[in-house]
Amino acid sequence: MAKNIEENKYQILLNNSPDFVFESRLDNFKFTKVNQRACDFYGYTNEEFLNMSIFDIEVEPPLKERVRKLYDSTSVGEVIEVYGTNKKKDGSKFPVHVRFTKLNNDFALANVRDITERKLAEEKLKEVNEKLEKMNEELHQTNEYLITTTTWAKKMAVKAEVANAAKSEFLSNMSHEIRTPMNGIIGMTELVLDTELNSEQREYLDVVKSSTNLLLSIINDILDFSKIEAGKLELEFINFSLRDCVGETVKTLAIRAQKKGLLFAFRISAEVPDTLVGDPGRLRQIITNLCGNAIKFTDHGEVVLQIYLDKSDQVSLESQKENVRFQFSVKDTGIGIPKDKQGIIFDSFRQADGSTTRNYGGTGLGLAISKQLTEMMSGRVWLESTEGKGSTFYFTACFDVQKKTKQELLLLAPEELKDVPVLIVEKNATNRRILEEMVGNLQMQVSVVDSGMAALREMKQANESGNPFALVLLESNLPDLDGFELAEQIKQNPKLADTIIMMLPTVGNRGDASRCKELGISAYLTKPILQTELLDAIKTVQARSAVGNKQNSKKEEGQPAELVTRHSLREEKQRLSILLAEDNKINQKVAARLIEKRGHKVEIANDGAEALALLEQGHFDLILMDIQMPTLDGLEATARIRENEKETGVHIPIIGLTAHAMKGDKERFLEAGMDGYVPKPINAKELFEVIESVTSVIRYERPHSEESLAREW
Repeated sequence: MAKNIEENKYQILLNNSPDFVFESRLDNFKFTKVNQRACDFYGYTNEEFLNMSIFDIEVEPPLKERVRKLYDSTSVGEVIEVYGTNKKKDGSKFPVHVRFTKLNNDFALANVRDITERKLAEEKLKEVNEKLEKMNEELHQTNEYLITTTTWAKKMAVKAEVANAAKSEFLSNMSHEIRTPMNGIIGMTELVLDTELNSEQREYLDVVKSSTNLLLSIINDILDFSKIEAGKLELEFINFSLRDCVGETVKTLAIRAQKKGLLFAFRISAEVPDTLVGDPGRLRQIITNLCGNAIKFTDHGEVVLQIYLDKSDQVSLESQKENVRFQFSVKDTGIGIPKDKQGIIFDSFRQADGSTTRNYGGTGLGLAISKQLTEMMSGRVWLESTEGKGSTFYFTACFDVQKKTKQELLLLAPEELKDVPVLIVEKNATNRRILEEMVGNLQMQVSVVDSGMAALREMKQANESGNPFALVLLESNLPDLDGFELAEQIKQNPKLADTIIMMLPTVGNRGDASRCKELGISAYLTKPILQTELLDAIKTVQARSAVGNKQNSKKEEGQPAELVTRHSLREEKQRLSILLAEDNKINQKVAARLIEKRGHKVEIANDGAEALALLEQGHFDLILMDIQMPTLDGLEATARIRENEKETGVHIPIIGLTAHAMKGDKERFLEAGMDGYVPKPINAKELFEVIESVTSVIRYERPHSEESLAREW
C-alpha cells in the first residue's frame, strides 16, 4: 500500500514537471515511466511509450553513442547535460536540451526540454554575426584564403590518390593471400569427396566444403563492396551466350533448392537474343544473389527465374538493334518482406529483420552489391512482396547484341527434328510451360499431359490415329503412376515399346540410372535443363536409336543400352591436351586432378620458363597459366608464346589462373595475350566453362551416321 502511494506521488511529480520526463532502464534503455506532458507533445500514448526505448525518439547517432556510454562513467545522483535532436510520432524533429540523472544502478531519469525557440534565436544571432564579419573582410584576406585553400586541396588530392593506390594494392594482396590457401582447401575437399568414403567421413567433409564456400562468398562480398566504394570495380564487355550463362548458373542453385525440397525452374522468353556483349560474370553474380536469397528464405513451394525483353525494348531476334534492355524476375513462395522493410534491404549491411542474421546468416551485402551492379549495367532493381506469401525481385540490365554468327546458326534445330511428335509428361505447371516452349523452339510437335494415366491415353490415341509419339519426356514423380512405372508400362506394350523415353526428373535419386537402363529409358537428365542440353540429348538418343534399330546388338545380348546423361554428353566432346603452368604444389594437384577427371590429359610446368620448354617439345591444345611464378611469370611467358606464334601462325588458347581479383587485372591479362582467366580458388564449373569458351574453335561435332540422318522418327 505504502509503495503504491509513493508511486502515485512520484507520478504526480513527473506530471507537474515543466519538462518532458522519461524514466528508463539502464540495461536496454526501455521507458518505464513518462509524464503526461511528454505524451501530449510527442504524440504517443503512455502504453506506446512503455514499449519504446530512448533510441526510438532520438535522431542524431552521436547522441545515441553518448547515451550508451553515459551511465558507465556516471555516479548515482550525478546530473549530465547534453544537446541533441528528438522526433515526434508524426516524424517532425526538434532540438532538445537533456539532463540525465542516474537514479540507481537499474534506472535513470531524463528531463527533456524543447529548445526550438532558443535555437532559432541563436541562428538569427549567428546570421547577424556572419554578415558583420563578411562586411569587415578585406580583399587581400579573401585572396590569401583562396590561395591557402587551393594549396590544401592539392595536397589532399595527392594524399587521396596515394591512399586509394595503397588501398587497391592492399585489397589485391589480401585477395591473393586469402584465395591461394582457400583454393587448396576447396579443391582438395572436392577431390576427396569423389573418393570412397564412409557416411561419417562424407558428412564431415560436406561441412568443410559448405563452410569454405560460405567463407569464400563472404570474402568475395567484402572485396566487391570495397572495390565499389573505391570506384575500382569495372564491367567487362565480352561476347557470351545468355542461355549458356544463365543455364550454368542455375545448375548449382537448383542443387541447393532440391536439398530443401523446392522446385527451381528458369525460363528465357523465345524472343530474347542469345549472343550478347557484356559482363557475364557480374550477371551471374546478380542472379546468384537474388536466387540464392529466394532459396534461403523459402521453405516450401518454388523459385522461378524468368528473363524477357523489357517492355520498352520489344524486339525480335531478327532485329538489328545493337543495345537491348532485358528484364529479369526471381519469384519465390517464401516468407515475404514486410512493407516497412522493403525500402532498406538494398542498403549495405541491412536485412529485412535483424533476426535474419541469426536465423539465415549472410553479410547483408549481396543485395547492395546487386543494386550497384544493375545500375552499372544501366538498369535498376526493385521488388514486390507480401509478407507470408512470397516475393518477386526484378532487375533490368542493358547488353549489346552480337550480329548473328555461323556458330549461332548451328544451334538451330536440325531439319530431322522438325514436326517430330513429342509427349511431355510433367505434373508441375511451371515445368510444363518451360519444357513445352523448349521443345517448341526445336520445331517439334508438342503434346502435354500432367499425369501417367493421361499419358497412356494420349499415346494410345496417337497410335490409333497413325501419328504415334516418337519421343516422351517424362518426370519421375507423377501424381498417379510413378514415372518409372509409366515407362515400364510403355515398354511392355508392343504398340508403344519403340517409343524413345527420356527421364527428366526434378530431383535425382540414387539408383535411378540403374532403373533407367533396366527399363530401356534412353536418357536421364535432372531439371533444370538447358535448351542446348535438351537438343544434344535428343540428337544423341536419336542417333543411338537409329543404330540400335539397325544392329539391335545390345538387345540380342541382353545388355542394357548406354544411358545418355550430362556426363556422357560431356564425354563425347573432344579430349584436350593441356599444359598447366603453376608453381604451387597444392594448386598443381587440385587443377591436375580436376582436368584428368574430365578425361583431358595434363602436363605440369613449375614456372613460365619450364612451360616454354615443354611447349617446344610437344603439342598442347590449351595452356593454364598461373600469373605469379618464379623465374618467369605468367604474363611474360604468355608474351613470349604470342611472339613465337607470329612465325608459326598457330594460336594456342591461354587461360590465366590468378588469386588477384582487382580492377584492371583481366584487362592486363588479355592485353598480354591471354584468352581468358579464372580466379582462385578454382571452381570446377567456372574453370570448364572458360575452357569450353576459349577452345570452341578447336572443338568438333561428331557427325551422325548416314543411317541416323536418314532415319524417319
